[in-house]
Amino acid sequence: MEPDKEIPLDDLRTDRDRGRAATNTTRVKMARLALDFLFFRRFWRLLKILFPCHRRSITAWLAGALLVATAIDQVMTYLVGIQPSLFYVALGNRDIDTFKSLCARGAAIIIGKAFTLAVFKYLTNMLAIKSRQVCNLTMHRLYFKRQAFFKLSSSGDMLDNPDQRLTQDIEKATRILSNDLLAPVVTAPFIIGYYTWLTYESSGWIGPAAIYSYFVVQTIINKLVLSPIVQKVSEQEKMEGDFRQRHMEVRSNVEAIAFYRAGVLENIMTNQKLKSLILTQKSLTEWRMLLNGITNIFDYFGGILSYLIIGIPVFITHLYDDVTPAELNGIVSRNAFFYLYLIYSFSTVLKLAGDFGELAGVTHRVMELHEELNRLHSDCLETDRPPSTVPSSVVVIASDEDDKSATRHMQEIHGKQMSLERDEQEEEEAQYLLGGKTNGDDEWPDDGVAITSSLLRMFAGLWHCSSGKMDCHWRRLTSNLFFLAQKPYFPSGNTTLRQQIVYPVKALQVDKDVARITQILEWVKMEHLIERCGGLDTPVEWDWMKTLSPGELQRMSLARVFYTRPRIVFLDESTSAIGFELEMQIYKKLQEEKITFVSSRALFLFHSLIIPAF
Repeated sequence: MEPDKEIPLDDLRTDRDRGRAATNTTRVKMARLALDFLFFRRFWRLLKILFPCHRRSITAWLAGALLVATAIDQVMTYLVGIQPSLFYVALGNRDIDTFKSLCARGAAIIIGKAFTLAVFKYLTNMLAIKSRQVCNLTMHRLYFKRQAFFKLSSSGDMLDNPDQRLTQDIEKATRILSNDLLAPVVTAPFIIGYYTWLTYESSGWIGPAAIYSYFVVQTIINKLVLSPIVQKVSEQEKMEGDFRQRHMEVRSNVEAIAFYRAGVLENIMTNQKLKSLILTQKSLTEWRMLLNGITNIFDYFGGILSYLIIGIPVFITHLYDDVTPAELNGIVSRNAFFYLYLIYSFSTVLKLAGDFGELAGVTHRVMELHEELNRLHSDCLETDRPPSTVPSSVVVIASDEDDKSATRHMQEIHGKQMSLERDEQEEEEAQYLLGGKTNGDDEWPDDGVAITSSLLRMFAGLWHCSSGKMDCHWRRLTSNLFFLAQKPYFPSGNTTLRQQIVYPVKALQVDKDVARITQILEWVKMEHLIERCGGLDTPVEWDWMKTLSPGELQRMSLARVFYTRPRIVFLDESTSAIGFELEMQIYKKLQEEKITFVSSRALFLFHSLIIPAF
């Protein structure tokens, strides 16, 4: 690499990553989402996530209990369905004793049916909640592991709106699967099989053949209408995410937009997103109207078909010529229930087509994110390879266990390699390093700051070298290497002052830390927050990022450094909003605490070494 040539930011990614990103972007954009083999493969993977095969799987137990409740509910439905036929016979024969017993029996059946329905609804809702929890926990583990959230957000347009996929899409997928599809789809074959046999017993083969032919025609028509709906659902979810993202961008940059006086332009750009969303929703509504119209036609025609089938044993086969009128009324009522319930079962399956289309659309989006996260982790395993012995452009951060060097130093090796080492076995002071390009002397050029952020991203493992490699012999723990970005970050939502100081570790209420945290807050002139927050361990509702000023946020970030006491801290313009005098005091305190820091040209006098860019 030429000494005077600045490193472009994009060059810190490998060519393979850029090529794969372009390939995957094209693949995602060109993929047609429909009810095909790809959907069923992704749906099977989703089921394996939601229902893991082990005895502690709560979702699997809830699914089993739901199926048992569904079976009991079907028994109660059968008893309710044949009850009118018994009443017809008792009333036709004027049998008062049988009528009284049927009334008591009917009341018990209705109570049982109501109870099983309540249990069924409870189990479906609980299954939806637990399924969402399991799916979100699985996705969060992949999303926050090995900085995948950063790599996903910096990969361009490979996947749109990961936040929507992790929240709204997962909620919708688990709700539709648990509440609307699981029990009906699993029990449908058994219900249809049983009522097919009852239909065959009462009407012969003509009855089942007519109903099955009716169902096949309805299925073919629904399939032709359903495939475009799957595509439209996915498009609508994408447009919803884009529209929400547009408003989030405005909300996050209100001050800059106000300074530009760009309200008119932002209105135009936001309305363009709204227009695209409305057009997609309109198209989806039109397709749904067609699907609903076809479904309603087949639903109402099913009632007429049931009476046509009843006429077969009465008028064609003369199966009931020798029964009394009262008994015939009971038989007709019972058989009508059998035929209507078989048609209803088929109609229910076809009505699920709309829900299945909704599920297919969000399943594609959720599992696309799952596949991409797994791919990012596989790439991490490939790039985190053992150090090579081949000379190349290398940045080495050596631990104190490294026996090759007994002193701290930073130098050029073979004109290409840069070594940064610290030996803590000695009692000398820590080194304070200045990162950027130099001209061979101690002067700082104008373009020095531009390279600092790139180097810090490389040191942190967020970016990879386009050529050569970087070997870090310390584990990337905050106790070893601590990185402060240009823009501070403080999580909101019932967070305590102690949690903000000890971030990124979990805060524990340890009494011995109170004096230390109080002293650190005094160092950075933020001790007033203790009273403002009501103590160290009182959760606060306000948004830290909006309530504190930029200078206060930077001082709080430096308080994290003092609490963690890392071996090396990398400061990426982390004191730009702090006053000069306080900035000097903080850097002197870092020296007193023997914390090695790497920062920009603003604190040139505090540094003993300069990291040159080659």
